[in-house]
Amino acid sequence: MKIFIALCLVALAAANERIINGEDATSMEATPWQVSLQRFGSHFCGGSLISDILVTVNMGSIDYTAPAQSIAVDTFVCNPNYRSLVIDYDYAVIKLSEKATINKDVEPIALPASGKEYPGGTAALISGWGLTVGGGNTLPTTLQYANTQLVDADECTTIMSKQITNRMQCAGLVGNSACNGDSGGPLAVQDNGVWYLIGNTSFGRNNCPLNYPAVWSKNSAVIEWINGEMAK
Repeated sequence: MKIFIALCLVALAAANERIINGEDATSMEATPWQVSLQRFGSHFCGGSLISDILVTVNMGSIDYTAPAQSIAVDTFVCNPNYRSLVIDYDYAVIKLSEKATINKDVEPIALPASGKEYPGGTAALISGWGLTVGGGNTLPTTLQYANTQLVDADECTTIMSKQITNRMQCAGLVGNSACNGDSGGPLAVQDNGVWYLIGNTSFGRNNCPLNYPAVWSKNSAVIEWINGEMAK
């Protein structure tokens, strides 16, 4: 089976997150799993390729307006436990209408083991075509990426004044952040030479202030559900 994971209602209904203080990607080789979901040729959120049949309209190009591969969505499934009021269980699995061609610019990312946890301070990589300035209104056409770090759930709960559940992973507080338009995009950690998709951009504070973390949906908390959808 070939699938892709993204955010559910938050990502599909409203582009909420993008990269602040990132850098222009010069190729897709650093983040070949990054995809752009588009409506009528316009980017509205990100996602990550986790096998060869994913969901998106743009893969394999740092410029979302000139995709190397353009594939229509076949189906998507939102996690049945999604709770909009607290933005919990914020996941969707999306299947493409045909297989992606795997190459150096288009490559799936591994999923973490069920229950896998990484401590606060762990180095991570974020990317996307979201806003580069909080409160702005212009999306970059060139993919942005930034090195960030994970934030402990207790610290994040205190800073955000919001309960961070086991399905949420915070990151940031190092001078960069996801922002509007990055929703659904990857939070990746390299572990023993392998990149793992540990989270998908979910939500953050208005205007993406750098003194607050952003929050990703934590994939290790629902691996059984993801694998079950991939097996269909």
